[in-house]
This record gives sequence, C-alpha cells and structure tokens, in this order.
Amino acid sequence: MANIFTGSSTLNNALSVDSVNRYSALFDSELSHQSNEAFSTITCRTPGTASNLRAIILFNNRTSSTTLVYRANGADGNQTITIGAGVAGTVEDTTHTDTLADGDAMAVKSTTGAGSAESLAITYIGMSIAVTSGSAKQIAASGSVGSSTASLTQYLPVAGALGQNNSENTARIYAPVALTLSNLQVYVSANARTTTTTYTSRNNGANGNQSVSYTSGQTGLKEDTTNSDSVTAGNHFCAKRVTSTGTGTITTKIVSCKVVTDGVGFPVFAKGTGNTGTDYYTFMSGDLEAGLTEADYAYPVPFNVTATNVTASVSANTSTTDVAVKLRINGADGTGVATITASTSGGFRDTTNSDDVPAGDTLNYSVTGATTGNPVIRAIGMFLTEYANPPSPTSGNFLAFM
Repeated sequence: MANIFTGSSTLNNALSVDSVNRYSALFDSELSHQSNEAFSTITCRTPGTASNLRAIILFNNRTSSTTLVYRANGADGNQTITIGAGVAGTVEDTTHTDTLADGDAMAVKSTTGAGSAESLAITYIGMSIAVTSGSAKQIAASGSVGSSTASLTQYLPVAGALGQNNSENTARIYAPVALTLSNLQVYVSANARTTTTTYTSRNNGANGNQSVSYTSGQTGLKEDTTNSDSVTAGNHFCAKRVTSTGTGTITTKIVSCKVVTDGVGFPVFAKGTGNTGTDYYTFMSGDLEAGLTEADYAYPVPFNVTATNVTASVSANTSTTDVAVKLRINGADGTGVATITASTSGGFRDTTNSDDVPAGDTLNYSVTGATTGNPVIRAIGMFLTEYANPPSPTSGNFLAFM
C-alpha cells in the first residue's frame, strides 16, 4: 500500500450563485465548478481509502455556509467540509474516510447556501489516498474544448487545464521519472460529427497504444481498459484527437489516464495554456497559472515527502538568459530547480537535487531569471516519495552521540 495525494487548483473560478450544486475533478486538474457532475467525473482505477478532503479558500464574502463533499457513483460520500460564512484559509475533514472501489465514478460536490449573492473563491481542493496496490495515481485534464474541422489532428493534455492545439509541443508533459500510463479516459459532452473521432495516447512524439473512438453522435465517458504505454524518464506524453471527414462539432470535457511508477512515489503535474511572464509563482499541481503573490499558490503537503526531479515543459523560448523553475518550500527556495537553457525549448529536468518536506509545509514553484524575452512554460512536474518521521530521542531506536 502506498500513500499519494491529489488535487485540483485555479485562481479564476469562484462560487457566487445561491443554493446550487457544482462539481469538480480532483486529479491534478484545473479546478472548475461544473453544473453537470458527469463533466467532472472519472472512473476509479486506483482502489484504496481516501481521507482528509481539504480545500483552500482565498476569499469568502458569502453570508451563508458552503459544503464540499466527496462523491462516488452520483451519491454523497463520507468526507465533508463545511465552510462557514466569511471563513477563509485551509479547511479539512480529519475524521471521515471513503473506500474507493475499482469502477467508482469520482468527483467532489460544492453546495452553496441561500441568502448570499457574494463570492467564495476556492483555489485548491484535494485529498489523500492510501492506494491498495502499488504506487498508482490518476491524473485528468478538465475544461471544455470543441472541434468542428474535418480531418484535423489536435493535441490535448492529460492533466491540468484542458486545451487543444495543432502543435504537439503545447500539450506535452515531461515525465519526471519512468511512468506507465494506462486507462485512457475521455468524456465527450456533445457530438454532432457525422463521422468517427478518435483519441490516442502519445508517447514521446509517436502514437501510443491507448485509444478510444466516438462514432457519429456518441457521447459520454469512454475508456481503454486494455492497453498501456511505458514512458521513459525525461520523455513526454499527451493525447491526440483526430476527426475524420464530415461535418459537425465534438466537445471534449475530460482527458485522463492512470499513472504507475516503478517505486513507491508518485508524480504531481501542473499544466496550463502557456505562461510567458517573468518572476512569477505557480501551483505545484493542477492549473499552471502565473501570479505575483506567492501565498495564493502555495498549499501544504498532508504527509512527509521527499521532492525530486523538478521538470519543465517549454514550447518556445525567446529568453536570452537561463530561466530557473524552482521548488519553493514555506516561501523559500528549496534545492530542486529545472534550469531552462537560454533560447532553448523542450523538456528540462533536475536529476540531482532533493528536498525533504515535512507534513504541513507548503509547496509551490517560482519562475525567475528572464531579462530579455521569455520561455513559454506549458507544464511543470516533480516526483514525491513519502518518508517516515525520524525516531524520537526517547525511542529505543535512537542513539545520540555527544
């Protein structure tokens, strides 16, 4: 059994409507609040026990309570958070757990109270999972993208903010360590295409083994439960969508996959549409956004982790100087840094440094160093491994040397 944590983040989506339910994905995704639960739901392929549902509230002007609850198969689970009127900061359910069974439909529901027209901004929702077998995690890109062009190939990410582009380098995520990807899942909310549309995994610029297809008019969640792809450390991955001849629009809401590592650790990924600024902060997982207030992007780890292999994906680079993507711990530089070489695009990975991060310490990234021109950073990731607490001075396994 291995412990992992997962979550979604954004700064750009607030709850401001009274007495409504909204639904969010949880898996290194952009944090959005959908009115249709299916648009935020993926199928569980990492059975285990989920705990410590948590959220970070940036601001809260609502005059009534808001409730967050884990959802399984369209029903409320056990984990619940109540956010009182005006409450901001970190809120967490430290009491309840939910059993994740293979095949469960997973999401989180937010329910606003009555009598308030003000806003509640949640920047992060996440939870911990004790995975029953191996070190497995699911990731998902969430959002909404549509295609109406015949015979068109476009590339989509499998984590963070869901976008689409004719150029693969905009969708790529670089693997911090060797990964096995499986269980490609896609959710299509509307499909007026008159011919078949196919989604395929991509592995370092070539077609992978996983695929799902939607014939004319088909919608809903589809999954490849048979095939997998082995991604070498430092190589990149994403998904591809190909329309055939014909007419009509197809709308994609989720692209997801299962990620398994060789050891006991797990990756975290932040993926966006491309940041071009200088000297900014961003989240460690979910939506790759840029901002100047570090506290808005930092959130605590739920258990002790060692952070290694900070990795950045760059689609274009006009910077005349090297740029550093640094791991930040409690508002200070860690040792982990992916150095983006001046005027160079592609993947950049720190294979040397590591940082021990105790439970409760916050993590995020900073990007610094550009003076003339900028790199376009599309994704940042790293590898986390849980470590045990050191023995106390009073334990029988502790020996002090004076």
